[in-house]
Amino acid sequence: MPSARELADRVERHDRDRYIAKRFRELVLADLRRALPFDGYVFALTDPVTRVATSPLADMPGPPWPRLPELIRARYLTPIHRWDRLLGLSGRSLLELTAGDPTRSLVWQQVHRDLGVLDTAAVAFADRYGC
Repeated sequence: MPSARELADRVERHDRDRYIAKRFRELVLADLRRALPFDGYVFALTDPVTRVATSPLADMPGPPWPRLPELIRARYLTPIHRWDRLLGLSGRSLLELTAGDPTRSLVWQQVHRDLGVLDTAAVAFADRYGC
């Protein structure tokens, strides 16, 4: 398993190669999956001014399509585990941020609990342009 530094170096190499945003995210996700297996992901770009997520690249097993708007709404309404509140922190799990009480998250209350999701991880990236 690669170290955190090795993963960061790989991401920086992809960045230097100037891939388009979608391809860059695909490569980063492939690197992450080799280091830390996961069941699903949402890797969105973010408007630098409003910090609204845009252009999501996602693979989320579980939520039926009719529940997707509910999931997105809950993601924006909950103050816990939001990408725009994680800036400057390393990745965090929902259980870590809630001291083991995921019911503090609207996303978990309204959608993830019903799907049997036990925990989620979130990482926010920023550069000189914003989140």
